[in-house]
Amino acid sequence: MRILLVCTPCIPCRVDLEYGGLEKVVALIARELAKENEVTLIAGKGSKVKGVEVIAPIESRYSLPGENRERELWESAGVDAREYEVIDFHTHSRPVITAENVCWSIHDLLPMHPIYHYVLVARSRFHANFLNQRWGMEISYVYNCIDPREYKVVERKKDYLLFLSRITRAKGIFNLLDLARRIDYEFVVAGEDRIEYGIDPFELAEVLAKIPDNVSYLGFVSDEKKKQLLSRAKALVIPYDQDYKEVFGIVLIEALACGTPVFAIDSGAVSELFGNGLTTFGYVARSLDGLESALKGYLSGKFEFDPWVLRDYAERFSPSESAKHYLEIYGAAALSRRGV
Repeated sequence: MRILLVCTPCIPCRVDLEYGGLEKVVALIARELAKENEVTLIAGKGSKVKGVEVIAPIESRYSLPGENRERELWESAGVDAREYEVIDFHTHSRPVITAENVCWSIHDLLPMHPIYHYVLVARSRFHANFLNQRWGMEISYVYNCIDPREYKVVERKKDYLLFLSRITRAKGIFNLLDLARRIDYEFVVAGEDRIEYGIDPFELAEVLAKIPDNVSYLGFVSDEKKKQLLSRAKALVIPYDQDYKEVFGIVLIEALACGTPVFAIDSGAVSELFGNGLTTFGYVARSLDGLESALKGYLSGKFEFDPWVLRDYAERFSPSESAKHYLEIYGAAALSRRGV
């Protein structure tokens, strides 16, 4: 099958990214699809994926107010859409072309309403249902993926609880600092905090002013350091803000791949992936108080987790699994294009 993937040009699309957002997910899927298909990728400069033809006509950077860099990316690529059996846009804004073989892989909770009945692909069952309720359209979903081979299980954990996410209220940083004041234990905070990557400078300043003594603030870290932190942490703690809805949560799966349990406040797809309350993989709480109680129970030895069971579960979210589901969706889109 001839497949064209279009990835938002915020940062380069490649598997060795320091930041593992949608660009890395697209790169992993593209590499897997290319094993048995002819794959072309349109993305920002610096993009590179093994076995994939890459067209990178514009610089990789975030858009300024009033810019539509995703449209600029498409128009600068100069491709003929008719040459491909399926075209899949992994973009924040709706696809800039309309055709029956166009897919839109949606990575945001609720982007602008589509103007055409594209083949729509959400990130989870929760996400698909959420969009369906608002748009009244049929929506498939394919879970995001990681490459489990990149992660190492460490059985003997260090004595710290890890927050690893974008340093934002939505992801739960203020809830985390509140937890740190309630629980006498070491915390480590790491994650994207660079202003040029969309972090609110005023919110970040408020975070930095409120860090208690038992919190080590690292901010942005390299991919190697991130995996080291995940593998050695006593637990990953993501106390999502009550108003935020997580469409998937890649870092939660990354933690399990390292044999590290996940303690989170339920948000969007979290309970879909991990269940509710005490589970095999950690604890999904309904409130900050519930998360505090669960963490104190875990730290006092009331329950424990098998790191290899966590790892086995994480391996279900592999690039091969995502590619398999995408090919099923692409096959239907290609048939629609032929009028079958």
